[in-house]
Amino acid sequence: MSNYFLALLFFISISAKGQTSVADLNLDYGPFEVGYRYTEIVDNSRSYSVKGNWTTTMVARPIPLSIWYPAKSTAASTPMKVMDYMRVLKLEEEWEHLPDSLILNWFYYAPNAQNKAHLLEEVKAVNDQTVRQGKYPVVVYAPSYGAASSENFALCEYLASHGYVVIASPSRGAYNRSFTGGTLLDLETQARDIEFIIDALDDFSYIDTSRIATMGFSFGGMSNVLASIRNKQIKANVSLDGSVKYQFKTLAASPFYRQDEFAIPFIHFSQKDIPALVLEQDGIDPALNTDFEFYDRLSKAPAYQLKMLDLTHGNFSSFGVLFANRDQRQDKSDQLIMESYSILAEYSRYFLDAYLKTQDATTTNFDEILNSTSLSSERFTYQAKAKQSPKMNLAQFNELAAKQNYSDLLNLYTSLNLEQKFHQGDLNNLGLHLFFNPEFQQSGIAVLKFATELYPESANLFDSLGEAYFLSNQYPEAITAFERSLVLYPENVNAKNRLKAMKQ
Repeated sequence: MSNYFLALLFFISISAKGQTSVADLNLDYGPFEVGYRYTEIVDNSRSYSVKGNWTTTMVARPIPLSIWYPAKSTAASTPMKVMDYMRVLKLEEEWEHLPDSLILNWFYYAPNAQNKAHLLEEVKAVNDQTVRQGKYPVVVYAPSYGAASSENFALCEYLASHGYVVIASPSRGAYNRSFTGGTLLDLETQARDIEFIIDALDDFSYIDTSRIATMGFSFGGMSNVLASIRNKQIKANVSLDGSVKYQFKTLAASPFYRQDEFAIPFIHFSQKDIPALVLEQDGIDPALNTDFEFYDRLSKAPAYQLKMLDLTHGNFSSFGVLFANRDQRQDKSDQLIMESYSILAEYSRYFLDAYLKTQDATTTNFDEILNSTSLSSERFTYQAKAKQSPKMNLAQFNELAAKQNYSDLLNLYTSLNLEQKFHQGDLNNLGLHLFFNPEFQQSGIAVLKFATELYPESANLFDSLGEAYFLSNQYPEAITAFERSLVLYPENVNAKNRLKAMKQ
């Protein structure tokens, strides 16, 4: 992992204090009260060492869970505070006995008056509320590099208020709390945690396991792509400035990476362009602003990119928005950051609604929302790509052609609505290969004739078709093909010789 991204993850920058509050997020909460529950499941197939114990003892891998869900409301409900989520951070960092008064000193964020005030602010969720009756779609959230399950609590609460269960687990290393630098091992470990959580969803009676999405911030946004490639229960994927854009080489190095196996709707919310000054001072490759190989390769399902024009990388988590100092070289005003975080939450929900709540009469097509928005170009820009028509290789086409005895191949090709042409060299080789087999001479001619219909300007294909006709003693047809080849390429010596021989 580059030093730049380590800096992003720990919010180290040329900075100034932000002036924000939970209330300033102004999230448009849904109709449901929000419950929160902290629990743990255990993966007995993997070993883990608790660093805080300072022993060599290994235990079965613990997977802590933060769970947000639609809850029954009660008059006595007392909202949680931001401090409750910071205690989750403390617990998952394996400093559970650290006094609350030292949390800000110990972990990442300045212990200034503004941040201390944040700790006392009320949030939307109520701890251990009764789950509201029903079955709900679930979003499995993967945090950023080494982060706590509670890092994006505001977004998770927002989704729960709109009828989602959100389950998050801390991102931790393969053998202990520590990651190893954003390596393939770290990627595989977090992906396995995500998959283990999905396997455990049947134990939650209020979760509809036919409607599962993954969502991840930064490194977590790459890990859940790998999990989605392997796990066909996942129906949609949300990337919050995910490293699937910035560290594609790490993903591609996985033995489990298969681009064609990623066939679910995908949305990537990216940070605004990094200014030239920051690129230069921090030694960042300018290609990070533009290149996105994973997205470019997508073809099997709808895909979207939304560039958030007022958010830098650290602004994609609740902790980052509230506690992190601002980078004076590139961060926008607190008001714009808070408003854009709210937009990020809103459009994440629109996307999830479109692909997880398709049976609901009120669901709106996500493309229609994007096309009708007045925010586009002012607060974000977007790209969209529709699911492409299925691609077919020539071997698959040949199998279909054989089933109809190689008749009417152009109509067969047209009926398949293929967006690609087969390579003319491959068609030429297939046609000649069939032709030189005495059992399939006419089939070979049919393929070569189809090739000339697909590539009517190819002198080589007409020459091959003419040769096939000539060798099978179909001279009128051969003359027509060779003459066409000569029109396209007057220096075709073979065509000239064959025509001379036939006209003697």
